[in-house]
Amino acid sequence: MGRGLLGGLWLLALAQLASVQAHEVFITNEKDNTVSVIDTKSLQVARTFSVGKRPRGIALSRDGSKLFVCSSDDHVVQVFDPNTGHQIGLFADLPDPEQVALSTDETYLLTTNEDDNLVSIVAL
Repeated sequence: MGRGLLGGLWLLALAQLASVQAHEVFITNEKDNTVSVIDTKSLQVARTFSVGKRPRGIALSRDGSKLFVCSSDDHVVQVFDPNTGHQIGLFADLPDPEQVALSTDETYLLTTNEDDNLVSIVAL
């Protein structure tokens, strides 16, 4: 997948997050295996929490109660409580998930997979 397309998908995910929680933006930090939460009012890092190896794509549930994080090198999508940073779920055995999205009715999790160039669809 080209860097331009990845960047565009990242911005799309960021826009989705920004619209759900207007004062917070979630950013994956690939090098140190964390997610940082940026307070857009102060432009400061509000908190950072640990996630799996090489976090990439992220998505937030419509009600803001679940943050989905692709942990690419672990081949999983982790589910976190975005307020506490505690892991509350896990979807395993995904071939290097890079980006994640929820279906419009939030009954399916979709990931793009770098290893096989396919999309995985998982029932929630």
